[in-house]
Amino acid sequence: MMKMTLNLTSYLENEIQRWNETIELLSAHCTYIVVDTENDVRTEKRIPGAEVGLGLSVSAYLPGTSHVISNYFPIRHIDVNIDQQTYQKLKKLLEDPSKIIICHNIKHDFVILEDLGIKTKDMKCYDTLLMELTLNGKQWSLELDYLSKKYGGKPKAMPPGMKELIEAPGMMPNGKTGLGWYLVPYKMMKTYAVNDTDITLELFHKHLKPKFSRFEKHHKTDIDFIRKCLIPMERIGVGINIKKCKEKYEYGINRMEEIQWREFNGLVPSSNNDLKTLLIDKLGLPILKRSEKTGKPSFDKKVMERYDNEYLSVIDSPVAKLILEYRGWQKATSSNYGPYINLVQRDGRLRCNFNMHRTVTTRLSSDTPNVQQIPRMSDKPWNGDLEAVFEPAPGYSQWKIDFSQLELRIIANDCRKYDPNFHLLQILNDPNGDIFTQMAKELGWKRQDVKTFVYMVSYGAGVGKIMGTFGIPRPQAQNMKDQFFGTYEPIDFLFKECMNTYKEKGRIKLWTGREIRNQIEDKPYAALDYRAQGGGAEIVKLKMNKIADTIDWRTCRLVLQIHDAIVPEIKIGYEDKWLPILKNIMEEPISDFFKVNFPVEIKQWGLAA
Repeated sequence: MMKMTLNLTSYLENEIQRWNETIELLSAHCTYIVVDTENDVRTEKRIPGAEVGLGLSVSAYLPGTSHVISNYFPIRHIDVNIDQQTYQKLKKLLEDPSKIIICHNIKHDFVILEDLGIKTKDMKCYDTLLMELTLNGKQWSLELDYLSKKYGGKPKAMPPGMKELIEAPGMMPNGKTGLGWYLVPYKMMKTYAVNDTDITLELFHKHLKPKFSRFEKHHKTDIDFIRKCLIPMERIGVGINIKKCKEKYEYGINRMEEIQWREFNGLVPSSNNDLKTLLIDKLGLPILKRSEKTGKPSFDKKVMERYDNEYLSVIDSPVAKLILEYRGWQKATSSNYGPYINLVQRDGRLRCNFNMHRTVTTRLSSDTPNVQQIPRMSDKPWNGDLEAVFEPAPGYSQWKIDFSQLELRIIANDCRKYDPNFHLLQILNDPNGDIFTQMAKELGWKRQDVKTFVYMVSYGAGVGKIMGTFGIPRPQAQNMKDQFFGTYEPIDFLFKECMNTYKEKGRIKLWTGREIRNQIEDKPYAALDYRAQGGGAEIVKLKMNKIADTIDWRTCRLVLQIHDAIVPEIKIGYEDKWLPILKNIMEEPISDFFKVNFPVEIKQWGLAA
């Protein structure tokens, strides 16, 4: 026993010496330090204190050489951990404002570093995930393993037995199966973690940083957005009325069964075979796609979107209406009400995961659950009042502050290149003007048709899409398109320029100078949409950063961002203070580039609205 104790003591002494040598070298010689945190979710995610940081690895090049300084610092392992004195030195190193910290997926690492007691507020940082996205756009994967191999580097690698240990039979306190990362011993974790920081180090220095100088400003905005807005919103979460959610879920499930058995004699409007019977045989709709393997009609997601938008929503048929209703409830119960019920946490709040890298246009997305798919209020029974299941925390009111026609305003502003006095800008800048009513007068169309057409055009909709959406023959659809572009020639010129630029260069530039690329789908016709949506995302991001710096989070706090809108919770009694401030920040001029106003609409949102 004494021999084992002496060996353990000697081992710890040697490790402590190595840890301190690493810190001393990094402190004295290295400016750029790669950091990767390891953690184990023991309870509910994103509740403060729930994500238990286990430790962190570091890697850095010794300046002027190819020598890599690497080590792993265990902090909450079950076997070996750094001592308090070493921890304080490590904390001082990482909080040193002269150091530049590099991570891959920095939002995760910020959360774990804070959990480990290391302050991230003033860190100068790079995120190699966002750097790759900025340089090369959306692609099949932005994970570290994929990117390292893409550039000829080493893959991520677990030591033998590590995966089996993590996935060993057992139940964690958060309900997940497997014993988890918590039981991975220090030595095994060190091998795994140091490899991660080593390959991130090479990715950063050799492949990303040399090409990144013109995007530094955008990257700082992104890092600020993560630090100031996304992490606090994930921590706070948004309140859900579970009773109302369950009522809607149960009604939806019952209504789907009613449609299936009472209306369709057992046919399921989500089954390929039954969809053929309903769409092709009963309604007589055309076959839009066939399976390459079987030759049978295909009803995949994209095909069904076409059937929904181009046929079912425009034909006057009870069968079509019932199919739409079934599919509406199916989507609402599986994507909204069901996940909200399953993912709500002990305090009655949902805490989603916000992503900055899942959309082509850099618009924010979210998962577990997806809170970006919350439609405006409508008469659709399945999701027309979806926002009503959201409720503010006790003692707070909840508001939605939404930009009005943000993308159309960006498009109209861009049209100044072809017509400096483009008359739509005057209408948009008139506080009493209604852009769609005026355009309806000029075109001789219905106001709603104009609104639908404008957003179709920005996405590059062709004549076939216009035919399906409006339920009209091809000559009439072509006439609509010709009339629109003939009346608003600058929009036609802008659309064609964006498309041709994207065809030639494979990218489109936003008003900030950020560039949008899409390596997954070749859609030059969507280039104008990329510019408008991406430009809008840039505006929302900059406004939210300023709001985060301005508000007192104890009485006014951001809880959601839904496309062009923000959702704050305001302590009751403070509405008169904060709502004018928020409105002013959102509407104040953002750049001399814009000669168009960006007004917002403010309304109470959620259950209390």
